Amino acid sequence: MKVFLNVSREEQRVRLQERIDDPEKRWKFRKRDLDVRARFGEYIAAYEDVIEQTSSEHAPWHVVPATTTGSRPSRWRSCSSQRSSGSIRSCRSRRKGSKGS
Repeated sequence: MKVFLNVSREEQRVRLQERIDDPEKRWKFRKRDLDVRARFGEYIAAYEDVIEQTSSEHAPWHVVPATTTGSRPSRWRSCSSQRSSGSIRSCRSRRKGSKGS
């Protein structure tokens, strides 16, 4: 099973800000985090390429929104290169019409 935990740009911002603001999380912050954030679009484009090139009908990627630490499987997205596009942005819900989709 291939799973990609997809952190949105906004969620990344929130998490980095928490690391700066919260003394108990400050140890997690590294200056490099800001450099990585500045290249967010490049990273997403690379991830989309990997997912599109390595998904198949028999071994699809499952893209999980990682905005909270308790993402339920019903919110997973399944991507297959057999579809018109296997990118992060165009993944369909595995359980169409399920609660949380």
